Amino acid sequence: MKHINWNTTLNRRLAFITVLLLVIFFIEKKLTVVFTESINATILWRTAETPNKGDYANYALDKKHTKGRHLVITKKVQCVEGDMLVVRGKDYYCNGQWLGTAKEKTLKGKPLVAFQWSGIVPEGKVFFMGEHKDSWDSRYWGFAKLTDTEKVNKII
Repeated sequence: MKHINWNTTLNRRLAFITVLLLVIFFIEKKLTVVFTESINATILWRTAETPNKGDYANYALDKKHTKGRHLVITKKVQCVEGDMLVVRGKDYYCNGQWLGTAKEKTLKGKPLVAFQWSGIVPEGKVFFMGEHKDSWDSRYWGFAKLTDTEKVNKII
């Protein structure tokens, strides 16, 4: 009969579980998982970088837009400080390039108020949009502070 050293086996298992938990904790802090069709990405890696036009970014919405809840959303930066953002009717343009159209009602039929702006994007601000026609984004809540954003890179 083979002798089992439970002390060594137990220590190895505890060490393995500890390392596994640390890895999961680290990865969880670096991953963003998107559960909607708002953007063409599902899993993204958080960076310490400032996002540029065309990048995906996380943004903590102002609680006045979320009924007091803390909500971090992931959208695409479409217009940045110094760009010309123009709204014609419900259509949005950045430097003359069409970005999308604001909807008049939510999917549940509630009226939406579109953000109105025609001019240069102010310093330190960005204009976010999702890539789905039903995305809830800057078309409805306006500019985001660049300092409150975090670039994320698409994994899947």
